[in-house]
Amino acid sequence: MRILVTGASGFVGSSLVRRFLSREHEVHVVLRQSSSRLRLAECLPRLGVHEADLTDETAVTRVVCAVRPEAVFHLAAYGGRRSESDVTRILVSNVLGCATLLTACLRLGVALFVNTGSSSEYGRMSRAACEEDPLRPLSEYGVAKASATLLCRAAAFREGAPVVTARLFSPYGPWDDPSRFVPYVIGAYLQGKRPLLGDPICVRDYVFIEDVLDCYELILEKGESLGGEIVNVGSGREVSLGEVAACIAAEIGSDLEPQWGVHIPSSLESPRWQADLSNVRKVLGWTPKHALAEGIAKTVAWMRQHSAGEEISVVDLSQEKRRRLPE
Repeated sequence: MRILVTGASGFVGSSLVRRFLSREHEVHVVLRQSSSRLRLAECLPRLGVHEADLTDETAVTRVVCAVRPEAVFHLAAYGGRRSESDVTRILVSNVLGCATLLTACLRLGVALFVNTGSSSEYGRMSRAACEEDPLRPLSEYGVAKASATLLCRAAAFREGAPVVTARLFSPYGPWDDPSRFVPYVIGAYLQGKRPLLGDPICVRDYVFIEDVLDCYELILEKGESLGGEIVNVGSGREVSLGEVAACIAAEIGSDLEPQWGVHIPSSLESPRWQADLSNVRKVLGWTPKHALAEGIAKTVAWMRQHSAGEEISVVDLSQEKRRRLPE
């Protein structure tokens, strides 16, 4: 199948590209001229690479018409990290970028458009979040991602087209940004250092990247029957940052305690962070396969290998980011 992927230089996007290539799909990617190719280095000879800014209607239309994809997976985003704080860019990139790409795809009659949403769309949760809950985002990024999701659902209903949103919770695994919580803690312990962290009682719904990719593949398989569906993609289990850090320390065999309280959590931190997976099980038959300990073990093994200099090192990736505390 001929597939177009945006956001292919990022953690989830590059992982999805490698998965699709392993299934012998014809994969094309949209990258900005300034986008890093580090995560895609070994894939580039097998990819169709197209440079475009997603807010440029002419450029986007040109790429979509040239590729004529059967399926589009939209993962490009800005604002998901604390360092990405330009409000105008958050809104323009996530809303206008999605709208421009979606419009071009609908005009061409692309068979499947998959938008990548975020659990930030929900805002503060008092229980496991389900797809039909009211959206009350508390950040500009959450507002922008919610707007893109609603644009996609409206287009699906208006056009009768399969435009699906996969609303990701907290993916982790190989190739993740080293400043994120899981790879940061692993990296610190592998270097024999105490991780400098925030509040151990803060919670997340961490989902291993291989499970996320399995879900995307099921969407590709069943997409034309999904209409304007929105599906949560998480583990379905809430876990505290303290539990995650302890799991990592146990896997590595470190007896160092993290230094908590270095980073002060946002006052908007949600007291709950958990995906209700009822709908995704019903619609796709998808259930995550990896328990936290198994996903952490695979991530630790990957980071041991890559920090030793094989392929691309975690240091190479981190040098592209401004130094900051884990998010």
